[in-house]
Amino acid sequence: MIDEFLATLKRQQWPPLGWALAVACLLLLFTHFGFYHWLIKAGLLFAVFWIRPNREFLGWYLINTLCSTANAYKNLVLREQSDMPFLGLWPSAELFLLGTMALPLLVFTGVQLLKRNDIRTGNANSFRGMSYLLGAGLAVALLLTLKDIAYVVTDGKISEVKAGRIIGTQVLEWSNAVESLGSFIISHFMGAFIGVMIVAPLAMWLVEPEFRAGSRRLLRSALLTLLPTAALIAVALYRSHDSQFFGLLQVMLLAAVVVFSFFHGWRGAVVSIVLVSLMITVDNHLDPYSADPKQMQLYVSIVGAMALLFGAAMDDLKARESDLERQRADLYRASMQKQDLLNQLITASRRSMQAQDNERQRIAHELHDEVGQSITALQIHLNLLQNDLHQQGKSVLAGRLVGIADKINDGVRSVVMDLAPIELGELGLVMALSHGSFARIARQAGLRYDVVFHGDPEALEYLDASTLLAAYRIVQESLTNSIRHAHAGSCRVSLSLRHRHGEWLLFIAVQDDGIGLARASAIETGFVSIRDRTLALNGRLHIRSRYGLRVHVLLRQSGNAKENRRDPHRTTSAPSAMI
Repeated sequence: MIDEFLATLKRQQWPPLGWALAVACLLLLFTHFGFYHWLIKAGLLFAVFWIRPNREFLGWYLINTLCSTANAYKNLVLREQSDMPFLGLWPSAELFLLGTMALPLLVFTGVQLLKRNDIRTGNANSFRGMSYLLGAGLAVALLLTLKDIAYVVTDGKISEVKAGRIIGTQVLEWSNAVESLGSFIISHFMGAFIGVMIVAPLAMWLVEPEFRAGSRRLLRSALLTLLPTAALIAVALYRSHDSQFFGLLQVMLLAAVVVFSFFHGWRGAVVSIVLVSLMITVDNHLDPYSADPKQMQLYVSIVGAMALLFGAAMDDLKARESDLERQRADLYRASMQKQDLLNQLITASRRSMQAQDNERQRIAHELHDEVGQSITALQIHLNLLQNDLHQQGKSVLAGRLVGIADKINDGVRSVVMDLAPIELGELGLVMALSHGSFARIARQAGLRYDVVFHGDPEALEYLDASTLLAAYRIVQESLTNSIRHAHAGSCRVSLSLRHRHGEWLLFIAVQDDGIGLARASAIETGFVSIRDRTLALNGRLHIRSRYGLRVHVLLRQSGNAKENRRDPHRTTSAPSAMI
């Protein structure tokens, strides 16, 4: 234990010279003008122990002792107080020990409640931090009050200190013990609490650069609003003691404090408390024998504590509102970035789809031009040789060769149709869907097949080749699924084209009366192509599998009509029909 205490002493260091001189001057000033109704000295020590590190405690303890000794010497020399038995400076050893030596120790103990909960000057502006700060102030006030009670009980007299002098000495007797001690306890407890409540938030404001921002505007507002109100109350206190008028002024000051704290947060509450305390301090020193100000102590304690908590809560609310606005702005920027990225992906997918379609058209052209012409030539030569083969008794061989050529021709035609639908370019979207190969396939499968278009058919001219081809392929995939997997008896295709907000919107709905997805999971694989084409055109896909299968697709095409207008006489680049 002794080794640990010695190690703690070795870690102690002297406070910075500037801080030491400033605090010493303030201690001397507030010791001279101080009084127990506003124990500013306790608040000053509280702020110093809170701001500075614990390893400087012995230095501050020595500075406080020297300042108290200097004040005692001033009272001895300037005021000719000769009855000073203890060291010739203090009336008693109890006053020296409990008044001078114990005060820093008790204040330091209360400050540790803040530091152990990690409440520093930089984070005490929150509602939680301000609550801990006021709680630590109450703890310090309680310790100092217990210390003062111990001194009064030991000395047997109750005295007060005002302007550096001991006044109002009263002998403690059984007849007045309860009343005198009660008044003494209330006055000293609230005085110590007010001292901490005034100085600690003010010191926090001064030492933190972020809290000093905007102080000039706040102080200017205080000069225009709070100072006239405080001056009015000060004049009323000095000129009149009418309790009814005084109560009205208190209500006015309370309203001013609340409004100021609402607009300026905890810093506004600090300014309000300082002005009110300064007003009462001036009145008390102008009239040294004025009435006991416990009523004003209670008023300042309650109003000050509530104003600090209310101001801190308002600052928290404003900070959270600012954070929400910042997060909203960040989310908006992120959403815009995502939208830009999505547009880029859609554009890239559209270009990729167009490149694939162009490549398919190129392959289809090559199949038509190269293979198709060769098959046509083969069929012509087989027709010419067919009579010779019949005469040679090879009719069966001739028939087989002609059949093989026809199958090759049908296969190549089917491949060309899959690569680049000829009917889409020749007939247009609506006619290709309703009277083209889809209708023929549906009839062969025994499926009732209907196509309905809502809107102006001429508006289809404004759709580009990629959108038209996507719509064609989506209907093709849906119809194939209905025939192969859904076992449907009917299928209905509905198309609708609208132009809104600079976009062309093509709605496609394919509905059958089959078994749906629940009993035909193989259909799900057929929607991969539909989904890819829909996403590539920034569209939407919705599938319902109840009372049959319903496929709803929305395709988007941005731009106005002039930008996307197609030549009505131009057909989709595709090979012509084979012979």
